[in-house]
Amino acid sequence: MIMEFTRMDLNQLHDLVFNALEIDLKTDDEIMKYWLMLPNDIKKDFKHWGMGDTPTRDSAYVWLQTNCA
Repeated sequence: MIMEFTRMDLNQLHDLVFNALEIDLKTDDEIMKYWLMLPNDIKKDFKHWGMGDTPTRDSAYVWLQTNCA
């Protein structure tokens, strides 16, 4: 799924990964690695609602904890 990311989007994604996994990502490439792992339905919701959407962030948080911890 193609999505253009602003700096704010990348910062929010970084914070999501940090909060879910306590991993401090240092580069945009590291952040994007986690984006690519997310299932398409979560990415689709982020694309539709934005990176700050609470229900979508909650879904992504649970998915990360379940699949990447």
